[in-house]
Amino acid sequence: MTAGQVVHVYVDAACNGDPGTCGYGLFMKHPNGQIERKKELSQLTHIHEAEFTALYEGLKWAKRFGYHQGRFFTDSQLVYDAVNKGTVKRSRYKPFLHDILLVSADYTLFIVDWLPTRANKEADRLAKKSLL
Repeated sequence: MTAGQVVHVYVDAACNGDPGTCGYGLFMKHPNGQIERKKELSQLTHIHEAEFTALYEGLKWAKRFGYHQGRFFTDSQLVYDAVNKGTVKRSRYKPFLHDILLVSADYTLFIVDWLPTRANKEADRLAKKSLL
């Protein structure tokens, strides 16, 4: 049962080139254990777009497991700032932010925290592995 439980999801992206082939990694810690997921994105993209995509996919993933309270961790300062301010300057990132805010509205608790890359090891490992 996930009602009232807070899930922690660590998200990261990696790219071969910028733009280039990118992928993301998700590492979920929940009261009963942990789960990981990785995926290569099907089109060439930029690293920041992949970082936004990682958070968006992490939100949807946790929701599929029945979580409505989540704390999400990213090492992307841009994503962290955009989500917490509710805005982003570059127009190319606005659709990504819009989608994140739309899905996050289904959460009763939605927190995005920034952490240094060295503290986001599992999601970083998975993101890099998605490109192999």
